[in-house]
Amino acid sequence: MAGGWPLTLGMALALLAVGALLGDLWARLRAPTPRGATRRGRPHYLLGLNYLVSHEPDQAIRELSQAVRQETEAVEAYLALGNLYRESGQSERAIDAHKSLLHRPNLSEWERTQVLFCLAMDFKRAGFVDRAERTFREVAEREPDNVACLYGLQQIAEETGQWEEALALQRQIQRASRGTEPNLLAALETEWGRSLLSADADRAARHFRTALDIRPDYAPARQGMAQCLMVGERYSEALEHLEQAVLAPTPWSTAALQTLDRLCLELGDQAPLAAACETILERDPRAWRAGLYLARVQLSSGDLDVAEATLRRALRERPGSLAVQREVWKVLRQRGGGIEEFAEILEGVLDDTRLMDPFVCLRCGFKSVELFARCLHCHRWNTMAEERQD
Repeated sequence: MAGGWPLTLGMALALLAVGALLGDLWARLRAPTPRGATRRGRPHYLLGLNYLVSHEPDQAIRELSQAVRQETEAVEAYLALGNLYRESGQSERAIDAHKSLLHRPNLSEWERTQVLFCLAMDFKRAGFVDRAERTFREVAEREPDNVACLYGLQQIAEETGQWEEALALQRQIQRASRGTEPNLLAALETEWGRSLLSADADRAARHFRTALDIRPDYAPARQGMAQCLMVGERYSEALEHLEQAVLAPTPWSTAALQTLDRLCLELGDQAPLAAACETILERDPRAWRAGLYLARVQLSSGDLDVAEATLRRALRERPGSLAVQREVWKVLRQRGGGIEEFAEILEGVLDDTRLMDPFVCLRCGFKSVELFARCLHCHRWNTMAEERQD
């Protein structure tokens, strides 16, 4: 991830709230000042907003703190200050700042809604999921089409495995924003299916089918559908789905190889697995997982020289993979090689390649050793790619 203070989802929402308040502040600045009123805090507030949009949180907190000390009735300054506390990890101070506003008797309904939304974000950041959900729902009752609020509720539903609720909220978001995100709908249907797979394969299959109706090329749904069909021993249909999954972009196509490997064991025929690996490698020669599975097929058929060559290519792409190293050891053991030969093979690729986590989120830079449809950091869907060294 790039250096500096990252613009997280919460910060983006904070900026949206502050942006909406700027119009109100500008109107106040242009209006005549009532007798006894003060504008002393407003220059600090404007400076604080300037630092906020410049991603300088410490300076923004300093100026906004000065603003609320000099003008205690400035609701917008308290809101912005609380949001900054939250984004800088000071959740308790954020909650206190926003809660204090709710006790003010002269808040407009719009201001109260904004305070409740910010408080819900505070609760969520602090890990108080139940309180966050209740507060988001209170905001949704006031503003049923508040997309940011609905998105907050959707995130909570996803994090707690409430996939039906997450889907309903996503459809509501799309109606409110007048947009469509078929990838996201397919992903949510797929996750719902995966949550049911071990307990009820028939129900899971219905959700995978729905996902494929939305996005016929969505590989995780193809893989899930194949797993359901394998439970019912419908192997030929499962194979058709997996052959389609192999045509997906590389991370998801190689993920289907694990299921295809199990299916080939059931069929007693590894030819479909070898063909799938070759298809992936023809499209993407750097797909080391496909090389690993192909080498296993080659090794099982006794083609030691071919398997070693395949493994060397995979090892060059991923020298830190224990799975690849283990297969190299199998080849060397069958050929009568030892630790010296293995060290020579490994040393030959380490000079030119660095060890890296294999999967990265294209949105926020989060890295993981496991495939993910939904980023565990920024919570975005379908942003995964395989990290590689050019």
